[in-house]
Amino acid sequence: MSVREVRSLLRKYNVRLSRRKGQSLLVNPRIVSREISYAEIGRDDVVVEVGAGLGTLTRALAEKAGKVYAIELDKRLVAILEDRLSHFDNVEIIHGDALEVDFPPFNKIVSNPPYSISAPLILKIAPLKFERAVLTFQLEFAERLVAKPGSKQYGRLSVSVQHYLNTKILEKIGRENFFPPPKVDSAIVLLTPRPSPPRINSTFLSDITRQLFTTPNKKVRHRVFRILEKLDVPKDGISRLVERCPIAEKRVRQLTPKEVEDLASWIWRLIDERKKD
Repeated sequence: MSVREVRSLLRKYNVRLSRRKGQSLLVNPRIVSREISYAEIGRDDVVVEVGAGLGTLTRALAEKAGKVYAIELDKRLVAILEDRLSHFDNVEIIHGDALEVDFPPFNKIVSNPPYSISAPLILKIAPLKFERAVLTFQLEFAERLVAKPGSKQYGRLSVSVQHYLNTKILEKIGRENFFPPPKVDSAIVLLTPRPSPPRINSTFLSDITRQLFTTPNKKVRHRVFRILEKLDVPKDGISRLVERCPIAEKRVRQLTPKEVEDLASWIWRLIDERKKD
């Protein structure tokens, strides 16, 4: 769909897009085709799309997939989707907030979601069971998703996502491929589940990750000491416990996702041992 066609459709339905809400529509059909190819969509696939917009990607998905669930919060855009996609019997439009809606059973996600929900959306998706996800994010955000330990972009988001997913930037996209054009460039990211996801309680792992990366330049021993303090471990025993931590001298920003998981498991066992005493 060209920019002219997008403008015409928006005028027809009296819709103004909001940059503040991250409503920028991908208008390059070649990139849409590549997204479908990256996701390896076939008739056996059930696909979730977040932020369906005017239905350009939705239509392309519907032509390849067995079922498409298109989630859209803006009721004005829902009306457009219902009109434009009415002839597809394999498309179900869900009017709701993707951060609150329970996703129906699916095996793939392909989306150009509003950039304003990038972080909470990716954190919602990460622990879910699926085969493959292809999503477009702001370039800076995408670089944080794929960042390696010790790098400038590496932080809590990187670790929280990489606990569960392998991440890869497939291609960078210039802002001129969107309408209205955002202020920054974008990137298409591939997400695939790790073969061995964490076995520890996901809420506990998330909390420990958050507490560790509050001060990423501090040594692990410092953060572990503070974490154990908050868990009401007696102060006279904390120092001895910290000495047992195998990565105490590393800086938090140097920890791999696996080391964070192992550290969280170690803290969990300490808590469990105290309960038994």
